[in-house]
Amino acid sequence: MDKSYTQWVQNLVKRYRQCQIKAAIKVNEEQLRFNWLLGHDIVEMKVEERWGEGVIAQLSKDLKKEMPQVEGLSVTNLRYCRRFYLLYSQRFVIRPQIEGEFPGNVLPSKHPQVGGDLSMSETSPAGTCGGVQSGRAYQREVVA
Repeated sequence: MDKSYTQWVQNLVKRYRQCQIKAAIKVNEEQLRFNWLLGHDIVEMKVEERWGEGVIAQLSKDLKKEMPQVEGLSVTNLRYCRRFYLLYSQRFVIRPQIEGEFPGNVLPSKHPQVGGDLSMSETSPAGTCGGVQSGRAYQREVVA
């Protein structure tokens, strides 16, 4: 085979593996976000006070029924989501960036956002699960 062809194949394999790693990191990030928000809901909605002590077990059953292919919906994991939120909720505050406060979105739409994809890619439209949701980007601030 031609040496340049072999090099090209190796580059494609390397590029594919890098994409796999980025995808795995993004999946982990979104799973953490889901767990954080689930813990937030459990705490802030006071679900155990509202629906009784067995609500976490029932929630686990209902979520497993609705999403049988999803792992991590056990009673134990739901309680871990609650703990996860309680542990870090005092350290991080999620606030909209300044862009969301200007009428008419003064900043250009392709402007990179903190917490989002810093590339100028057009493949992550607003409303996706990336750093930009509903046209607004979010940032985390450490509260000491």
